[in-house]
Amino acid sequence: MENKLKLLFVEDMVESFEMAEYELRKSGLDFIAERVENSNDFESLLKTMNPDVVISDYYLPQFNGMIALKIAKSFDESMPFIILTGNLNEEIAVECMKSGANDYVLKEHLSKLPFSIREVIKQRDALRDKKKAEVALMESERRYRSIFERNFAAMMIVNPENGSIIDANNAAGDFYGYSLKDLLSKRLQDITDEAIPLPVEILNLAASGGKKHFYSKHITKSGLIKDVEIFCSPVTFWGKTYIHMIVHDITQRNRAIAALRNSLKANRELVREIFHRTKNNLQVIISIFGLQAMYFEDERLLTVFKEMEDRIKAMSLVHEMLYKSQSLSKLPLDEYITDLIFNIKSGYGVGDEKLSVIFDMERVEVLIDIALPCGLVINELVVNVIKHGYSSKAEGILWVTLKKDKDSEIKITVEDNGAGKGMIIDLNSVETLGLSIVKNIVEYQLKGTISLDTANGFKWVITFPDNLYEERV
Repeated sequence: MENKLKLLFVEDMVESFEMAEYELRKSGLDFIAERVENSNDFESLLKTMNPDVVISDYYLPQFNGMIALKIAKSFDESMPFIILTGNLNEEIAVECMKSGANDYVLKEHLSKLPFSIREVIKQRDALRDKKKAEVALMESERRYRSIFERNFAAMMIVNPENGSIIDANNAAGDFYGYSLKDLLSKRLQDITDEAIPLPVEILNLAASGGKKHFYSKHITKSGLIKDVEIFCSPVTFWGKTYIHMIVHDITQRNRAIAALRNSLKANRELVREIFHRTKNNLQVIISIFGLQAMYFEDERLLTVFKEMEDRIKAMSLVHEMLYKSQSLSKLPLDEYITDLIFNIKSGYGVGDEKLSVIFDMERVEVLIDIALPCGLVINELVVNVIKHGYSSKAEGILWVTLKKDKDSEIKITVEDNGAGKGMIIDLNSVETLGLSIVKNIVEYQLKGTISLDTANGFKWVITFPDNLYEERV
């Protein structure tokens, strides 16, 4: 023991006291000891010394061991008390033990005193630890009860075996419209809407900690059905596991979500209609260009009309694909490029025997903000190949690749084996409208780069980031 034990002897015989001290020191016990003979000194030293153990003779001139025992226990109920006497009949020994004495030792067996002291100290420590635990438990229960009863959220304790509600707070009574007495007479099944049955498995899972959260519909006393979100956790009372449930009313939240979904659905239909009408309007514009072209014979002017039609068709195709798509803001760029090139070939009457196209494209979805300028760029490059790349060739090949790297950078390559081989073109000083459009769109709208290699024909390489815009629909 780190600190010296404080022993208080109630003994009228000095010799007995000294013999006891001797036995204790011989046993290796580290202690300090005081001796008193009367009740006044005893009470005084109890207060000033606060002994670890009281060792009292039973027979004393002025009072006896039983009185000393009562005084000691009134001072500290857990204070160890040992009767040390010359002779003690069995009835008195039993009476002392019943009154709270921890042990008794006969003076003729004084060698047992050290062991007795150590044992009663252990008993005292165990008793104090137990009381501390009990106090802590009571405080914990008091705090839990306070939190449980004063909480504004509806709380219940449910028996997982049958769903009976064994406890509930005032907020739960208010929520369901019942008095606490009436609510505690019900089962969880009684307040659950029949349309959403409560399987016993849910209660068993909740009791084992495997189910911590679920949704349901509960019925109030007035018959009102409320959407509820339930959080649950296992708790143990009286050696048995129950379910602590916190019930939140989410009726208004669900209504708001439903309203938002309906609004979103209506907005999606509206946007889809806008795409449809935009596509139709662009088709009308294309038709007007076609009608106007019928009144002109100037080849240069007719070429301008045709180029304008091609550009509008490229934009119209985007709106057509978005109208048919599940997404209102994104479309598959690979499919768009494929359809666009086939439309361009068809518009110029170019079959596969004249120009075959080899695609190597990954699945890449982009926003309309990316698709539209991409379509215009692809349109200009492919039209340029058809018009100028194969005027004297029986057959041509067009390679189109589409890749997207891990840094969200998109790379499009348009390559042919046409008549552009060996040509020197300065992209910074292009004179044609088509190539000027391509350069400006790539650099200013797509914030990308464009390069041209003419070693084996025209090879256009376009790169741009895919994170320029945010999805809005």
